[in-house]
Amino acid sequence: MRLDLKESARNELESAALFAALAGNRSMASNDADAAIKQSQTPTHEINVADIYARSGMDAKARQLVDQATQQRPLDTLIQSLGGPMIRAVLEMNLGHADKAVELMKSAGPYDHNNSESLYTRASALLMAGRGADAVQEFQKVLNLKNANPQDPFVSVAQLGLARALAAAGDKEKARAAYQDFFALWKDADPDVPLLQQAKAEYAKLK
Repeated sequence: MRLDLKESARNELESAALFAALAGNRSMASNDADAAIKQSQTPTHEINVADIYARSGMDAKARQLVDQATQQRPLDTLIQSLGGPMIRAVLEMNLGHADKAVELMKSAGPYDHNNSESLYTRASALLMAGRGADAVQEFQKVLNLKNANPQDPFVSVAQLGLARALAAAGDKEKARAAYQDFFALWKDADPDVPLLQQAKAEYAKLK
């Protein structure tokens, strides 16, 4: 911001907020999302911030922004077929409506082959819907992108998703190995990160 690189600053703020949301630090994510949306209300930023709100459990704020963005950009394929449905799928999962989330993600299929977040969202919906084997395949697609973008937070959390999906599919041995790979990725994380605590509790039940 001091260098007047406002767009770059907003993008970094949104990226940090999204990672905080994925890690379960909802208060931090929400505060950063609030700061980001105050700086810009373009449809692209509305979609980005709606995504953060949705993954932080701030459903009303997320729904308002995604509705605004889709109304403002009726011909924008990425918003109408990818970003909008993905955020709405997260909102449905927040309500426990896994099958509806899976259905919403169908529109993103033609566009999300290299989109880690969309693939992760579909995988999460499949896992919630009790389709562990299908979820394994989708989480693996995210992990296959790690060489292209190793710092991508969705690659990191997809490793945990894979472990959960393998456990749901009944393959405890592979699930334990996948959890261990996740812990190796997160070995330098603060021990009180909510997502890490959840993962450790789940792993303990597999032993």
